[in-house]
Amino acid sequence: MEKRRPEEEAAQGPPPPRALKRRHGVCEASCRRKGRRQSSRVAVRWRVRTLQRLVPGGRRLQPEQLFSRTADYIFQLRLQVHLLRALSKLYHLP
Repeated sequence: MEKRRPEEEAAQGPPPPRALKRRHGVCEASCRRKGRRQSSRVAVRWRVRTLQRLVPGGRRLQPEQLFSRTADYIFQLRLQVHLLRALSKLYHLP
């Protein structure tokens, strides 16, 4: 297969859609959607675990409780940043 340069691809437009093949009576596009759903679930689980490690006490929380605790933690961190900025202005620190 011949490689095309990006300028040529833009001029010729997108490639034609592939014909959908059937696998065991299921459309290939359906198989791809299921794969995306499964990979997105894995991504969500990974993000929840990461969040559990970042939020103090998060490892023992269920996801619903974790999201509430995360919002509180973000609010607390913002207050700390605000306080530290105020203190640095008070003492004229750069």
